[in-house]
Amino acid sequence: MNRANFTIFLLIGFIITINLFHCQKDNKSPVANQYQGISEPLDPFEQNELLTRSGNLSALEAPYEGAWGTSLKEEYFRLISEAGFSGVRIPIRWSAHADKKAPYTIIKSLFDRVDWVIDQALSRELAVVSEYTIPKITNGASSCFRH
Repeated sequence: MNRANFTIFLLIGFIITINLFHCQKDNKSPVANQYQGISEPLDPFEQNELLTRSGNLSALEAPYEGAWGTSLKEEYFRLISEAGFSGVRIPIRWSAHADKKAPYTIIKSLFDRVDWVIDQALSRELAVVSEYTIPKITNGASSCFRH
C-alpha cells in the first residue's frame, strides 16, 4: 500500500470511528439514538458492513442547500431506512459557509443543520459518513474534490 492510499485509509477510518459512530451503553448497536460515546474499540470491518447499503444525500454539497433543487427533509431519512438501507453519506461543502477572510469561521447555522442531519440518520439506526468537498477552479470552471 503506497503512502497516499495509507493516508486516505487512515483518514476514512478516523472519520468513521471518531466522528460518526456512537455506541449504546449495552453495545448491541454500533449506531445509537443518543450520543453516548464509544465504550470499547470498534471493529472497522463491522463498521464498514454498515455502509454496504448507503444512500447519498448531497444537498449540503451544493453552494447552499436548495441550490441544486433539493433540501433535506425528515421524510428522506424515513424512506431510506424503510427501503432497507443501512447508512447515508452526507457530503458537505464547508467552504461555502465560511468567512472569506481568516480565521474563516463557519456559520453556526451550518453546524446546526449538520447536527440535525446526523440526528435524523441516527434516530433511524442509519450509519453516517460525512464527507467534505473542496471547490477547485480549473480554466474558469468549478468542480469539487471529495475527501
